Amino acid sequence: LRLALFIVLGSVVYVLVYRGQRRLEVAIAELHARDVRYRQIGELVGDFAYIIDVQPDGKLRIVWATLGSLAALTGYSEADLRERTSLIDLVYPDDRSVFEQRLALLRRGEPFEGEFRIVDAHGRIHWMHDRAHPVGDAAPAPVTRIYGSSHDVTERKQADLKLAASEQRWRQLADNTLDLVSETDRAGRYTYVSRSHDALLGYKPEELIGRSVFDLIHPDDLPLAMAAYQAAVVHHSGGRLELRYRHQRGHYIWLETIGSPLTDAQGQLTGALFSSRDVTARKQAEASLSRYARRMSALYTAAIAINTQPDLPALLNTVIDSACELLQAPMGGLYLLDEQTQTLRLAANRPPDQVNITLRLGEGLAGRVAQSGLPLAVSDYKRWEGRAPVFNEKNLGRILAVPLRLHDRVIGVLTVEDEAPGVFEEDDIRVVNLLADQAAVAVENRRLFERARQEIAERVRVEQALRESEARYRELVENAGEGIAFVDENEVFLDANPAADEILGLGRGQLVGHSLREFTTPEQFEHVRQETVLRRTGQISVYEQGIVRTDGEHREILVTARPRFSPDGQFLGTFAVFRDITERKRAEEELRHARNELARRNEQLTQILAAGNLLRLHLDIDTALRTIVEGAHRSLGFGSVALNLVDAARSRVWVHSVIGFDDITRPVLQNAEYDWHEVQKLMSDKFRRGRCYFIPAGELDWDRDFGGPTVNAVQQARPGADAWQPDDAALFFPIELHDGEIVGLIWVDAPVDGRRPSEDTLRLLEIFANLAAIAIENARLYQAEQRYAAELERRVTDRTAELAAQGRRLQAILDSAGEAIQIMDRDGRVLYINPAAERATGFTAAEVVGQITRFIAGDLSMPDRTLQDALLNGHSWSGVIVKRRKDGTLYDMALTLTPLVDAGGQVTGAVAICRDITPLKELERLKNQFVARIGHEMRTPVANLKLYLDLLKRGKPERWPIYLATLASETERLRRLIDSFLEMSQLDAGALLIRPTTFDLNQLLVDTVEDIAPQAAERGLTLTVAAAEALPLVTTDRSLIAQALARLVDNALKYTPAGGHIRLSTGLRDENGQRWVTLAVSDDGPGLSAEDQAHLYERFYRGEAARAFRVPGAGLGLPIAVAIVQQLEGQLMVDSQPGQGATFIIRLKARSSAQGT
Repeated sequence: LRLALFIVLGSVVYVLVYRGQRRLEVAIAELHARDVRYRQIGELVGDFAYIIDVQPDGKLRIVWATLGSLAALTGYSEADLRERTSLIDLVYPDDRSVFEQRLALLRRGEPFEGEFRIVDAHGRIHWMHDRAHPVGDAAPAPVTRIYGSSHDVTERKQADLKLAASEQRWRQLADNTLDLVSETDRAGRYTYVSRSHDALLGYKPEELIGRSVFDLIHPDDLPLAMAAYQAAVVHHSGGRLELRYRHQRGHYIWLETIGSPLTDAQGQLTGALFSSRDVTARKQAEASLSRYARRMSALYTAAIAINTQPDLPALLNTVIDSACELLQAPMGGLYLLDEQTQTLRLAANRPPDQVNITLRLGEGLAGRVAQSGLPLAVSDYKRWEGRAPVFNEKNLGRILAVPLRLHDRVIGVLTVEDEAPGVFEEDDIRVVNLLADQAAVAVENRRLFERARQEIAERVRVEQALRESEARYRELVENAGEGIAFVDENEVFLDANPAADEILGLGRGQLVGHSLREFTTPEQFEHVRQETVLRRTGQISVYEQGIVRTDGEHREILVTARPRFSPDGQFLGTFAVFRDITERKRAEEELRHARNELARRNEQLTQILAAGNLLRLHLDIDTALRTIVEGAHRSLGFGSVALNLVDAARSRVWVHSVIGFDDITRPVLQNAEYDWHEVQKLMSDKFRRGRCYFIPAGELDWDRDFGGPTVNAVQQARPGADAWQPDDAALFFPIELHDGEIVGLIWVDAPVDGRRPSEDTLRLLEIFANLAAIAIENARLYQAEQRYAAELERRVTDRTAELAAQGRRLQAILDSAGEAIQIMDRDGRVLYINPAAERATGFTAAEVVGQITRFIAGDLSMPDRTLQDALLNGHSWSGVIVKRRKDGTLYDMALTLTPLVDAGGQVTGAVAICRDITPLKELERLKNQFVARIGHEMRTPVANLKLYLDLLKRGKPERWPIYLATLASETERLRRLIDSFLEMSQLDAGALLIRPTTFDLNQLLVDTVEDIAPQAAERGLTLTVAAAEALPLVTTDRSLIAQALARLVDNALKYTPAGGHIRLSTGLRDENGQRWVTLAVSDDGPGLSAEDQAHLYERFYRGEAARAFRVPGAGLGLPIAVAIVQQLEGQLMVDSQPGQGATFIIRLKARSSAQGT
């Protein structure tokens, strides 16, 4: 068994050994083949591969290496490299320590991968990247072999260094640029942040690294940012965005961000690179510009809407709506300034919930803006101290008020309101200011338009009246029978009536523009020029002028020409009235021919014709008619001639002139009257002979037919004579004007045989009748013209004198009136103020005439719009108001405001009569104060008198002396009070009797001290006297000075506390060339405040000390003292400070010589 077991074990061992040997041989063969392969690989690749055995002693031995690649790299030969037992001497000296550390790690079994430098045979340095892996026989066994490889990375290392330097420069650029530079990974987390983030966003780079970029983006911009980032991830594309990023303090900043994707070598997105720039200012500017553009567009639209409104209320509402829309505010208002009352009236508001609101200048927000002329914004009106009381109940937040200005004049205030508090930006104020400027112009234009419309209506009315007056005048001129024309200084017709056109042979209206030269011969025109020369001196010309009509006919005209001058005395032309006297001239010509024909037969007829020729220009009707009667009597040879005139209005004919009657009959016939209707009966065809009437003898009975002078009248004038009956036949010829009117009769005796007169006689009589007609007509025309001129001149003179007298009377009344009188026009502009108004207000007429009137200052007691109501509606108003003088003082004024109306009932202005009633108010105040004071002062002593009188009746007799002393004291108190009232009454009435004497004030001082010493001692007071030496004497009423001094001393005794000191002194003072003797009373009482000193000499005034010390009195002591001193031409002054006593000083004029003791 053992042998079998041995054989089996031997067989197994043989098999194992054999197999091990075979395996070893195979392994060696494989190792050799591998070595060959490694050598081939080492020769084919550039890496240096090596196998190093670790000796038991720790030394390293290279057992295999690709020396060819190392030799090619270092420049050493392979043989040289094989002889080296270690390659450490090839390592760069600075890296050998690192290399030793690497070997130590390998020995401990730790793999290594790193870089080091070697030096080649030429001294060049190469960077080697080495990987080494240690191996051992078993895990816990030490390292026996090291496998590794190294390859040259010099070029990569140099590229890495360059890349690192480039990256360092890039990072320095990114950290020092103003833009924000950042890098994120694919998820959007920051992997790099430039230092500029700290300056712009407030984050340090380390605070952002690892955070998502989306954490900083504004929530409203986040969807846009994420969408852009997703698109960049999908499309690997960059882009530009403007986003808001949150600052570290919480606010947001606009950044313009440019993003670029980052990819790896395979093109996969690894992150993104961002560059951001702060565009907050630009975005704000763009927003502001956009807002400004929108507001300018809205402002332009508003301006168009404002300027197209039909009336002022619509315009104001449009302004408010536009302002509210511009600022997106719910409420607003517009105030207009009343320049006369200097108040603001709420003319329109949104919503229209406020009415009848009036603010004074400086009151509330609108009042302050109107007063300063500058915009004003309030963030919370409810908490603003300057709010107007009328808005206390209104819930208002922020309010903006801007002025409506025209140049330097404020005409109103525009407000924009909100219930919520807030702040208005400068742009808000600027745009509302622009709207307010537009509104101010539109409001003023609308006012001017209304005023112009009223003025146009008034002008249309006046022009219509002028046209009507001119039409009446033109109708009168155009219907006149005479030619009426106005020619300039060169004899050119400027105006003419139709009669003038007709006389000169022209059609209607064709004469204007023609020269008189065209209608006259050169000689005739020269005559006209000579007459014009006379008219330039102011003379009136009446002359005959020949003319040549346009149809060539020569005519004669009678011209009455009056000169016309401008207000400065320049000759303007001639106003001429002319009539065609051609027929008359022809009659005259015929008369001249008849005179020539009859010259041979009748010399008297020649004389009468000559006389008739002279009568042409005789304008006095009485003289002319008497001349005609005398001429007819002389030339015709009739026994008697009478000229009768017709008074058609009374249907009577009266005898104007008679000749040929005896002295008894002539007075009876002179001015006798007959019935015109009876005379007309004789003018029948029965007696008609051509144009004359012939009545044979026996056909005429004066008493029966005419009711004229009776026989009885003649017999009474000529006693004993037979009844007067004309024995001869009568011939009369009517005096007929050119229009057929019979204005008179010429009666002559006919031949005694009753036969018809000759044709020559009738022709001569007709000529006389024509002459009489011409004389009457000329006289009428002349007299009418003279009467008109005289009447016009008289009216003008009377009216001028009346107006002048009335103006003087009115001016004298106004100038001498005690009341202030002010006259203003319809617009409230001052036209006149009288001297009393100048004295009352302190303003001169030159300062206020032409200005808008202002009646009142401060809180007005006059009803709203009183002046406008008086001026516009013609209502009167009376009341009491408060007015401010030029020096700023206020006074009470009784005002009566009365409108002035023209003849048409239109209000043209107003007159204000003002009376300063401040003294009356003061008197009333003094009266009330007097009644109150005297009641108060007399009540206590009267009550005490009543009390102690009752005590005398019912009290114990042993106490009567005390009661009587008290009664005496209270009676003395009443006496002093009544004496004070009487003294003040005497001073007011001027009944104070002054008895001047010359005396020494020092002596008066001593006497006064002796009088008051007991009272001072009783009160515990010390008296001191300081009398000045060599004090001049004074000349005045000693008793009155003593009385005034007693008043001052009495006050000092009352107000100086126990233990106090009163000092009486005299002195001498020179001031402004006047020497004064002074008498002073000083005490160390409570003193006087500035307010008390201001009212010290007012009657019944009781100061703080009187109330504090409960000193009785009526407040009349000091007023009486100062009144006495002033009556004596002296002065009373006070020097006092609160708590330091008071000194009262009486100053009297000193005498120049004598001195006192």
